[in-house]
Amino acid sequence: MPLKQRRIRIMVSIFCLLTGFFFGGASVLASTEVLPKGIIVGDDTGLKVGEDGKYFVEHTDIKPGLTFTKDITISNYAQKEGSYTLRMDMKEEKTSGAINLLEAITVKLELAGKVVYDGDLMGRPTSADYTLPIELGEYSQGETRQLKATFQVSTHYSVEEWEKPSEADFYWIFYATNESEPLKPSKKPSPKPKPPYLPQTGEEWRWLIIGFGIGLMSLTLSLYAIKRRQVRT
Repeated sequence: MPLKQRRIRIMVSIFCLLTGFFFGGASVLASTEVLPKGIIVGDDTGLKVGEDGKYFVEHTDIKPGLTFTKDITISNYAQKEGSYTLRMDMKEEKTSGAINLLEAITVKLELAGKVVYDGDLMGRPTSADYTLPIELGEYSQGETRQLKATFQVSTHYSVEEWEKPSEADFYWIFYATNESEPLKPSKKPSPKPKPPYLPQTGEEWRWLIIGFGIGLMSLTLSLYAIKRRQVRT
């Protein structure tokens, strides 16, 4: 009996996190864009992420033991000087059929020849060495790197299960973080300390005299009260 169609589709989204506040070395989210201008993610067929932040990588002939690859290019062509730090996460969209293809298919991601993730499409790595989100490094202006994705379909399912149609959609979400420069110290000279208060106007002198008079009155009354007690004794 011929195998039924099994389809898997990858939906990629890109978000930009612009950070502008710093507390103890940690950055706080200031604003979010769907697709940062100049951050380009595309595959070897020429497909690129659109303005909506998504594109599709589709494979419709999934079968036991199948291996297929996808070469993804990540580039920073932003006009703004500075670098972007990229991370990637995985999110399940939907699955249907006898086989959960997100569990039945594993992917190994290699960035510039280094394995940064190895696990299933649900984000469960084969080793504790790989965690989510996946760190894809820092990209300076004009820099490009290759991310190679190698997909491997499991053979650990029965023929009966493979004879039934199955489908799966999931997201690869790229986060491009651009951290603004910390505030530079002001070049303005620090204000000079104010001199001790000295009255300058007639009104200020008047209040000073009144205050002095109240103090003198209090002292006089206190001495008078002390003398009266001494006389009585």
